[in-house]
Amino acid sequence: MNDPTSSYGPATPVWQFPEVGTSAFFATNISGATRLPNGNILSCLGPQGTMIEVTDGGREVWRYQSPVGNSGPVRQGTTPRNTMIFKVYRYGPDHPALQGKPLIKQGKLEDGPLGVDEPSALQTSLDLNIATGEARIGVLVEGYVRIGAFDLLGRFLGMAADESLAPGTYVRSVPRGTFLLIRM
Repeated sequence: MNDPTSSYGPATPVWQFPEVGTSAFFATNISGATRLPNGNILSCLGPQGTMIEVTDGGREVWRYQSPVGNSGPVRQGTTPRNTMIFKVYRYGPDHPALQGKPLIKQGKLEDGPLGVDEPSALQTSLDLNIATGEARIGVLVEGYVRIGAFDLLGRFLGMAADESLAPGTYVRSVPRGTFLLIRM
């Protein structure tokens, strides 16, 4: 219960980085910190686009400056502009959302644009039957297929397909209210 006569939170900080306050580690807004499963702290200085992992003892493990600004990624050696980050998360390779997904190293963002091996639009076909709530997906070349379902207002409703498929025709149920299917 809140006591209006006392301060909110602990009387002293539970943890502080750097150990002695300094303006070198300061952000005016959109910043945050999260304790990782290994006990370290992952924080971001939002306006600067800087991410830092620090041990509980205050040792910096790594620091990364986002190379992605409002006009996309910039090459190594170029000063990025407008790199604000709202919050940073770190997903370990054992995170449930990554299970069964191919994790393929493709280089660094700051090395410049990366070629992405995407199937052409002709390698899959989509047919939506709004009356039955079914999508017919035709696959010509084996590969990973991601198809999102959206309503009439463009709101994401869920995935019609998010899986590896061999050549063939597949019928999938789509969420109620689906009006549009988009390859993602």
